[in-house]
Amino acid sequence: AIYNYGNMAFLDGFGYEWEEFVRLPSSKCVETEEVEERQKLLDAVKTNVITKSNGAAAAAGDDEMDGEDDLASNYDNLIRVRKDGHKILLKGVNLWNVYDVSLKDMEKPDSVRARMEQGEIKAIGQAVWIRHVEYLD
Repeated sequence: AIYNYGNMAFLDGFGYEWEEFVRLPSSKCVETEEVEERQKLLDAVKTNVITKSNGAAAAAGDDEMDGEDDLASNYDNLIRVRKDGHKILLKGVNLWNVYDVSLKDMEKPDSVRARMEQGEIKAIGQAVWIRHVEYLD
């Protein structure tokens, strides 16, 4: 996945200029040994397989999550790598799927949800909101 948007706080946090950021594979911001774990996290949100073991329920403060709502999945303490190689800790991360839904589709929101659940409407990407960034080194 290639990043296609980041506000100034995000760009500053990761140490990239806009022109290089929007061409950057998101896997480049993860340490090599964590690439597989990062992909599992993205896949879990994309397929709604959210469990305590991947941190979603613990971060959300829930005893369990039913996995039925992918509007926002909460993660905490994700370590990422800045352009300069320094590490940052992301806290309060909300990750959700983005769908290609028209305004006409939204006239019947229950129908849209059912079509998503049946796989007729597919996620076209993911978005993230990060509450806090801590510089580690």
